[in-house]
Amino acid sequence: HGAIDNHLYGFKNMKGNFKFIAVYVVVALAFALLWLIASNIAFLIFMLISAYHFGQSQLVEETEDQSIWPRIIYTIWGLWLLSSFLYLNEAELRLISASDLEILPSFGWLLDHSYGFFLSSSLLLLGSLIWAVGMGLIRWSSFFMEMYQALMILVVFYISSTLWGFTLYFVVLHSGRVLQQEYAYLISSQRIHNLLQFTKLLSPFTILSLLGLVSIIFGLYFFELSISYSLLALIFISCLTVPHSWVMDRFYQKSI
Repeated sequence: HGAIDNHLYGFKNMKGNFKFIAVYVVVALAFALLWLIASNIAFLIFMLISAYHFGQSQLVEETEDQSIWPRIIYTIWGLWLLSSFLYLNEAELRLISASDLEILPSFGWLLDHSYGFFLSSSLLLLGSLIWAVGMGLIRWSSFFMEMYQALMILVVFYISSTLWGFTLYFVVLHSGRVLQQEYAYLISSQRIHNLLQFTKLLSPFTILSLLGLVSIIFGLYFFELSISYSLLALIFISCLTVPHSWVMDRFYQKSI
């Protein structure tokens, strides 16, 4: 769903697109450099940015207020999501990431305290949503829908393996929702007129990103680098997430 960030940003000509892509790539490479210099800091920044992005996409249509408070609630929701995932998949995550915990002690620390983070973020999320209803930021119907969806997320994380659980959330609830928002915006702004045109917009950078990931994995195998596939995927995704989250934040401010 990040494959049309250049269109969401608003560039309509070739020069603007090239400039946007250049900045996007520079930011991604800069974050990759941060991983090389200070992997723990990069990891924690990635977690915070991801938390905000997940919460924003989940709640932005429910909150019309443009103050700082919805942004805080977005972050709380995202932190609850990530802490739920860590807590309910702790054992499997330790097994998958056994070779990475020495590189990322901050990840091991989060796993060690996953129950505490899950409990505190759950209480914080419940309290913040009730407060938001009281302040008129969201409706009671939205509150109950969020509680229902939160329960379903917990069930999926609990009964599914680590990979499948997060994939189901990411594809169905996150990416599916964002793609609907993007499609509605492009239709309303008359940038596209049907689903086929939307698919054509998505295709180039979707294919390019997949080819990039395959190339990186091939390079890891060919040069026999001492980094796991899971950590490599995490770094690759984080480098795309940082500029993508900024574009989406700007998109939501002007369109939702």
